[in-house]
Amino acid sequence: MNLIRNQEQGLIGIIIVLIIVGLLSGGLYYYLQRQSAKTTEVEKPIEEEIVKSEEPTQEEKEGEITTEEELSCQNDCSQADAKRCSGSGYQACGNYDDDECLEWSSITSCSTNTVCQNGICIQQKCSDGTLYSQCSTTKPLYCGNGQLINSCDKCGCSSGKNCQVGGSCVSSNCKIIKYSGNPEDKLDIIFVPDESYEDMSKFLSDAKKHIDEAGVNNGLLAFEPFKSNQNKINFYWLDKKFNTNELDTKLINIYLTPKTGEPDPVRSLCPEAEQIIIIKNSAEWAGWARVFSGLTITTNNPLLTVHEFAHAFGDLQDEYFGDPHPESNDIFPYSVSSFEKKINVNCFPAPSKEYCLENAPWKDIIDNLIVSCFEGCNYFIHGIYRPTESSIMSLKTAFGAGGTSEINLSFGPVNERELLKELNEYK
Repeated sequence: MNLIRNQEQGLIGIIIVLIIVGLLSGGLYYYLQRQSAKTTEVEKPIEEEIVKSEEPTQEEKEGEITTEEELSCQNDCSQADAKRCSGSGYQACGNYDDDECLEWSSITSCSTNTVCQNGICIQQKCSDGTLYSQCSTTKPLYCGNGQLINSCDKCGCSSGKNCQVGGSCVSSNCKIIKYSGNPEDKLDIIFVPDESYEDMSKFLSDAKKHIDEAGVNNGLLAFEPFKSNQNKINFYWLDKKFNTNELDTKLINIYLTPKTGEPDPVRSLCPEAEQIIIIKNSAEWAGWARVFSGLTITTNNPLLTVHEFAHAFGDLQDEYFGDPHPESNDIFPYSVSSFEKKINVNCFPAPSKEYCLENAPWKDIIDNLIVSCFEGCNYFIHGIYRPTESSIMSLKTAFGAGGTSEINLSFGPVNERELLKELNEYK
């Protein structure tokens, strides 16, 4: 009996324990569920707050715009009021819009006859200091667009000079026959009468024949390269007579002994004159030329003038030889030493024709038809060669010299080339 009672009591204790454990478990579960729900409620606003924080406020948006503008704004120039040249004017550095950055202004144009330098408009000047659109103190120069130009119609001429078409001034003693432009750019040739002329109108008529613009008198402009380059030449005449021989002697003294200080009697009257051609009123075939003084002495024959002028201007040699020149020699004294001297371009000393063909100054244009090596030149019959069989520099018929009986009325390719080199120095 006691055993049964004890068993019943033990079973009841177990049940009580289980009930207590159940109650405790249920309560714990409920507690934990409550805590979990609270945690979820707390975390959800945080998440919402996090999501919400990703949407910027209006103030933040405005701040972001300002920040972006600040980042995109850069100074175009570094210092306010600084200036720079641009186009035909200048620009100033400053703030000309709504941002805080510096930028260049629009272009402010410089006024007429001024130019921008280092951001400042200054008055323009020519090389001699003359302001733009003003006359120089050196007449007839005028400062136009940065260049000094001859403009005697605006600036006048100095004393003793006359204004010419094109703006240049020419000495009043230089009477114009044919004017092509500024004497500084042109070959200036003056014709001077020998004292044998009584009638100056006849002299002027003869001078025009020697110039020969129409090309009908065998004058200068009838032949190349003068014909095609006549726009590079001014022709004048001097209204004063000279004794030819006395003039020649005086020029020899002046230009071969320059320390004498004696003035040139022609160029002191007409300073523009580079080449002087003095004409004797004679039908003789007798003339000569001086390279050092630019003097051509001729008679009243235009073709002779052309021949002699080629000596003075182009330094060409006579290509004729033999009788009737008593100074002619049979054989040129060819030697190596002859090359130590200036060998003229149209007379070449050589021991043989073959040597000439290979070494002559005109070897580059030899065609063995017109241009070759023809023996006889500069008064010598042998040992020296000329480039063409005949030319104006031979004048064989006129002088009755050796060789063929007819003249080729041209200078020939070699002599033309040499004369053209000289003419190309002019504009």
